[in-house]
Amino acid sequence: MQSHAADNENNITSNQSRSPPAAVEEKWKPQAQRNSANNTTTSSLTPNSVIPEKERQNIAERLLRVMCADLGALSVVSGKEFLKLAQTLVDSGARYGAFSVTEILGNFNTLALKHLPRMYNQVKVKVTCALGSNACLGIGVTCHSQSVGPDSCYILTAYQAEGNHIKSYVLGVKGADIRDSGDLVHHWVQNVLSEFVMSEIRTVYVTDCRVSTSAFSKAGMCLRCSACALNSVVQSVLSKRTLQARSMHEVIELLNVCEDLAGSTG
Repeated sequence: MQSHAADNENNITSNQSRSPPAAVEEKWKPQAQRNSANNTTTSSLTPNSVIPEKERQNIAERLLRVMCADLGALSVVSGKEFLKLAQTLVDSGARYGAFSVTEILGNFNTLALKHLPRMYNQVKVKVTCALGSNACLGIGVTCHSQSVGPDSCYILTAYQAEGNHIKSYVLGVKGADIRDSGDLVHHWVQNVLSEFVMSEIRTVYVTDCRVSTSAFSKAGMCLRCSACALNSVVQSVLSKRTLQARSMHEVIELLNVCEDLAGSTG
């Protein structure tokens, strides 16, 4: 409002009195009066002129500090969910005045445990409606065993073809154990699919080289990840024993140089 007030001063004659205390009294008016006054005064302003330059600079600096602490926050700040959150905070502040988010929300771990089940059910309803009935054409389901570092897990994903595009929905994630039987994995898959009203859809099981295929042997159609299979073929072809048997000593020397370069700190 400072820049707006500065522009208005040019249109006021020098002999006309100014009343700064009126702006102070404005803050103590009832909330309904202040909201109606703000709506009438700011309706014709552009978004940049509503907030003073100093305040915009302060907001920008705080956002940059967050993004410098975690570069992944850049995508969060640019997303529509962040804009919805910011607008909600602004609207709540306009209704109830300044407040502390930490004080009104409390412990965030407790908050997540309280609200995540409800949010999950909302998403589940949306996914179920998007996928339609289990007789819908153009839908496929895969249960992919995947290794991330020392850990392995099963990822159940549904794919839906819409024209030239394929939409994917992650339906469930389960930790993998070498002691898991095929019946146990298949039972978990069927339980998850029944929650999405898709129990009749056949699931294709895909495994990588680090998860045993025995768990999938009784579950249904089982494929091996093509990337993992290709990796195994390359490793077997480029193994030193295979190269020595084929008298490919130059390739062995080249691989040794590559390993030395990859392991060097320089």
